[in-house]
Amino acid sequence: MTPTIPKVLSRLWTTSYPVTRVGQLDAALLDDELFDVLKSEFWECSKFIQSQVKEHYTTELQLLLKALVWKYTVWDNSATYGGLLQNLRIVDGGSGNLSKGVLRSPSRRTKLTIGLFTVFGDYVWQKLMEHMAERTWDENPTPWKRRLYTLCRRLDSLYSILDLLNFVTFLFDGKYPTVFYRLCRLRMLSSSRSLSREVNFEFLNRQLIWSEFTNFLLFVLPLIHLPRLKKKLNKAITSASSTTATPVGQLSFLPERTCAICYHQDSKIGGVSSSTADPASVGVGSNDITNPYVAAECGHIYCYVCLVTQIEEEEGEGWLCLRCGELIKKARPWIDIDESLADSLGEGQVAEVEEIDRNAIAQYCSEEEPSEDENSASENSQDWSKIKFDAVDSN
Repeated sequence: MTPTIPKVLSRLWTTSYPVTRVGQLDAALLDDELFDVLKSEFWECSKFIQSQVKEHYTTELQLLLKALVWKYTVWDNSATYGGLLQNLRIVDGGSGNLSKGVLRSPSRRTKLTIGLFTVFGDYVWQKLMEHMAERTWDENPTPWKRRLYTLCRRLDSLYSILDLLNFVTFLFDGKYPTVFYRLCRLRMLSSSRSLSREVNFEFLNRQLIWSEFTNFLLFVLPLIHLPRLKKKLNKAITSASSTTATPVGQLSFLPERTCAICYHQDSKIGGVSSSTADPASVGVGSNDITNPYVAAECGHIYCYVCLVTQIEEEEGEGWLCLRCGELIKKARPWIDIDESLADSLGEGQVAEVEEIDRNAIAQYCSEEEPSEDENSASENSQDWSKIKFDAVDSN
């Protein structure tokens, strides 16, 4: 009577020496990661070698690196690097050793076979396939070359199929992780059976937490305006530490014709505190107001560019006046007219006064800055007077 499928599966699941499949798969992944790390470091060390030499002998350098790894892991310790981390080592599973409870390390001949197959076998196969591909043996007129190329391709496909079937079988019984291990009857078993099989997820949980926290920061930080947040914190700290007395600006001592913002910026550039700086040392005269604008909340006058820039930088939160400490959010043009006098005058008279002021300013500017024609005329007159004086002296 042929065995049923459930019985076959039960036989595959039962093993005389149970070993976790996850540990064996993790060991293989760790071995691959180790080789990648060593290869990257090896390429970094050999960067001073000529690029042509390194590209031509890449396969040979990888063979040397694999041979070194095999020597210091399998040959010396009967275990791979990943197997040591997973508490696994290679044992000889033939001759009924496991059924007797004996864990026998593979012989030197078996270790040498492992090295020849896993290290030198991969190298020979890779070089053979590269040689046939470069010389296009699949299109070569020589019959035996085409047949050899076809045979190698079929062997490669057959090995892939066998590897897949072996992996599926390994998932059921957990005995032989690779086809080579199955042919040589090699097993990966625990070095010490007394160790606990508890799985510690502390490292995994830490990695997940930091990964999610990093993704959260990458999503949130672009949405936060850090300068604005910093200003809010500074204002909150300042308001909490301030007293209930009437606020007084740090530059209330400056004359009205001086722009407090310009003075404050110049004192910062000079490395002097604006509240303790000497107006003469900083240069009050060089900070006179240009294009005056008035702060709507307190009435103090500043330069148009300075005042508007400060209000825009605060983004609607308001800016503290440097003269009185008032919160400023709006600005308006400065008009040099007495409002009490303007109320007593009519609209026409106010317009006439404004026109007179503008004419006076224009006349003052024309007197202050003579035109180029006037300069040239004055120079010509000086030249003519000099000529006249020279003529009189000659007579």
